[in-house]
Parts: sequence; structure tokens; C-alpha cells
Amino acid sequence: MDYRQVYSFDRDGYFRAIVNQNADEITGVYPQLFFATDIAPPAYNKELELLRFLKGAWILEDLKERGVFYLKADAAEALEIVKKDISLYTKIEPLQKYDDGTAQAFSDVLLVWEYVIKGLELMRQAKITQLQHDFNASKKITLQNGKTLVIKHDTEERPYFLKMLEECSTLSGADGAAFIYEQKTDEGVVALRILPEIATYIFKDMFIVILDNKMKTKVNSRIHNKTTVYNFAYERIHSVSTIKQLNAIHWNFSHPAGLIIDVNDKANKMLVDSSVSDYAKAAINASKDPISGEIHIVKTLAELAANS
Repeated sequence: MDYRQVYSFDRDGYFRAIVNQNADEITGVYPQLFFATDIAPPAYNKELELLRFLKGAWILEDLKERGVFYLKADAAEALEIVKKDISLYTKIEPLQKYDDGTAQAFSDVLLVWEYVIKGLELMRQAKITQLQHDFNASKKITLQNGKTLVIKHDTEERPYFLKMLEECSTLSGADGAAFIYEQKTDEGVVALRILPEIATYIFKDMFIVILDNKMKTKVNSRIHNKTTVYNFAYERIHSVSTIKQLNAIHWNFSHPAGLIIDVNDKANKMLVDSSVSDYAKAAINASKDPISGEIHIVKTLAELAANS
């Protein structure tokens, strides 16, 4: 029995199936075609294309996919894409967008978005990050004394240390007062116990000495000066409106890498300094190691207890 293959499609012309039609046994006539054609369609990729019969001929249409997609080249959003172009898109949400020339692209290697052109806002953020880093670095205090004591910008005991230093000028070592500071470290609690006069001398690089209207000496922490520099730079960074203005902003903190104090060097200078009291010099000599001759003022609580 004779038969023919016809290709059915829906009301919109989209291919549905291949159908075998048998001819009428008496007349030999094939049934009338209804939403079908005997014109064979071209080869196509079912995963990426659609077959459609339109105006007497088969055409290929791109298969589309709906959703939220972002073009990897520039993060442009699309709610519908051609499926054959899916490698050009990602569903991973892009970084924050800025209307200042900032551009971003998706890295197929790292599978993350990256800013490829940084505009004013991103450069402003980077400038503030650098300012904060430099500010924190400049606030580090390193006391080299056999045991190295490091007081960073975020050391828990730092506020107390600064407060005690600013009170040094009001204390009298001769009256038995002492500068006392303790800090938790990996070795345990480390302590610094010295006369106010010695503390003021050792840490004098941290202070600005000024005279009030009665010509009395006042000591203020340079930390306040650093804060003034930081605040001025911070406000300028936020106020500029162009990248050129932003690039023109610079700052300079005193001791940019932090203050490094060699206790022995400072103490030896005190011993030959005529302005230093005999009482303070005696205290320094009493702190000397009997073997090495080095002056140790930074000790663990156990060492202090053993020497008391």
C-alpha cells in the first residue's frame, strides 16, 4: 500500500510531528492536508532552533529562553535571550552599578564579575581604603626591649595607654607614682612599669609639646594630630567631583610606618642628659640586666613578680 510522509504543524506553523499517510484503497488519493505539508523541512538543532512553516516554506527560528540574564560583556540585563547565545550570558548578579563611566565584565575563569573600568565612586572608595590603611599603620607603636611590645591601632588596651601617657606630666616619680601599662599578648600579660619622667622621655616622639598662656608645658598626643590629617583628607575625598581632583589628594602622617622605640637607646641617652633627674637615672640603672647591661622595662607579670 502506498503511503507518504507529511509534516504536521500547529496553528502558528510550528512543527509537531512526521505523519505517514496511506492513500485511499479505492481512489488511490491521499487525504487532504490539514495543518500539514509534504514539503520536507531542513535539518535543524532541536536544542537551539524551532521549525516553522510559514507562507509555503519552512523557516528556522531561534529557540528563546525566558528569565533574568546578564550579558557578560557589560552586565546589560535581558529577560529573554536566544538560546544559542546563552554562553554570552550569566545568571549571576553583577556588581553595583555606577553612572560615572564604571564598567564591569564577567570572568569565565573566576566565575565572578570584575570592574574593568573604575569610575569616580570606585576610585573614591579605594582612596578611602588606602587612607584608612595608612592612618592605622601610622598609629602602630613598637617598643623594642628584649621583649617587643606592639601596640596597634586596634589593640584593646591602647586607649588606656594613651590616657596614661597624657597624664605623665602631672605625675611625680619622686612621690612614688608610676606609669603602669599592661597588655595581653601571645606570651601572656606583658607589663610596662616605669617612672612618669622616663615614660615621657621614651615616648616623647609621640607628643607635641605646647605652652599655655601661663608658659606651663602641656603635652598632647600626636595621635590627635594624625586624626586631624585623616579627617581633612577624608572630607576632601568625599567632596571632590572629578577623578582629577581625587588624584590630587595626598596626605602625610608622622611616622607613616608607626613609631619604633629602642628602649636601650632612649635610656642610655637619658643617663647622659643633664635635664633628667637623678631619681630617674637611678631607676634606669636599677633596671639594667646584671649580665648584658641591657635595660629591661617590658616584662611579663611572672618576671615582675620574680624581681619584686
